[in-house]
Amino acid sequence: MTIIIFRTGSLGDISISLKIFEEIRNKYIGHKIALMTNVSLASSEKEIGANNILLNEELIDEYIYLPRSILSIKDLMKLFNIIYRFYRPFKFYYLMPQRSYIQLFRDYILLKLLFFPNKIIGHTFKINLQSPIIQEGKYFWEHESNRLRRLISFDMKYDLKHVNNSPYTLNFSSVEIEEFNRIKSKYNLQSYISISFGSKTFIKDWEDHNWIIYIKSINLHYPNFKFVFIGSADEYERVESLFTGISIEFVNLCGITTIRMSALVIKNSIYFVGHDSGPMHLASLVNSKIVAIFSSQNKPGEWFPLSNAASVHYNRTECFGCYKKHECIDHKKKCILEITPEEVVSSTLNLLTNA
Repeated sequence: MTIIIFRTGSLGDISISLKIFEEIRNKYIGHKIALMTNVSLASSEKEIGANNILLNEELIDEYIYLPRSILSIKDLMKLFNIIYRFYRPFKFYYLMPQRSYIQLFRDYILLKLLFFPNKIIGHTFKINLQSPIIQEGKYFWEHESNRLRRLISFDMKYDLKHVNNSPYTLNFSSVEIEEFNRIKSKYNLQSYISISFGSKTFIKDWEDHNWIIYIKSINLHYPNFKFVFIGSADEYERVESLFTGISIEFVNLCGITTIRMSALVIKNSIYFVGHDSGPMHLASLVNSKIVAIFSSQNKPGEWFPLSNAASVHYNRTECFGCYKKHECIDHKKKCILEITPEEVVSSTLNLLTNA
């Protein structure tokens, strides 16, 4: 029997799902597991295929790639033939990010066409399963990974009151470690801080002036630390324009290292600092110390790093949980811009002192 997992999304979406993938793998030892997902290769600066993260992890055996347009009858028939030719019999888990009713209905029609008469485990129109729930008596909402567990809990038999909420830990091959050592030697990476200030959404960006103040301040406290920037290729020029000419020692690896090499760069750094982003979730996967700067676009706790050594900055404004992505006309991003560099420097020093 083949286990098919349906999960699409970005680096962060896939990263927080890895623990669930591992739990499914452990339940179905000896069975083939296929991931049905949306990207085979990075086709844009911010779009990363799941295979770029999962290499060498032994969680997923094969990938089933969705066509770019689900309206193409030809592409859907091709996908249908692939599934029924190579993956029957199968069991199907729906582990998608939060969806609107329109998206849920579209997914339902697509999946029924592809997998009828099999049951689609995890697909539901219930609003309480499409949104995070507040933790009883707490300030925080449940983590997205726990929402995914609730979607499939009746099949996986989770004890949701005693879930191990630790992150998955990436495994690196000897070849990958050798490649990192070459990068380490080439750029003289000894005592360094890993940084990523890229983001797919405007609302999550802490903006350049705050980053400059923060980095200059940390440099005063730790003048021997190097600053190593990681991210996508389109962030390379931003780093160069901001920090060339400033008296700090930095290495710009944006667009140079692969996702897994970036994870090793983070793993070997003193700590990681960045926005709510894919690299922040990578930092959780390698047990790094984390300083994370959040907008209040999502509810507190929903996408926080799964780490016991994290300092999270989240400003709970009256408009928190707006789920806006590209603009904030009414409040001018006050949720993230009211977080001061001084606050972040202070929490960083505490994190390093108490480590």
